[in-house]
Amino acid sequence: MDAEIYDSLKCDSIHLVQRKDLHCVLPLSVVPKKGKKFRLILDCQHINSAIVCPSFKQEGMAVVAQQIESDDTVGLEFECEQM
Repeated sequence: MDAEIYDSLKCDSIHLVQRKDLHCVLPLSVVPKKGKKFRLILDCQHINSAIVCPSFKQEGMAVVAQQIESDDTVGLEFECEQM
């Protein structure tokens, strides 16, 4: 686990903070990947209950286009790449 944490610090995926700046502490563990590497797993069950996710109905592109035309405060650009 130490090696994975060190690698994450080195590539700026995570940052060290002072204890006084912590708001919550979440459990961290690792699971093996293919080969000899490990994947860090952060258990966010404790904070998931506090997150409010608004629900919305996915109307389709025609409705989105009409909404954008009627309310010019938002602009979207879509790109598709065929493989």
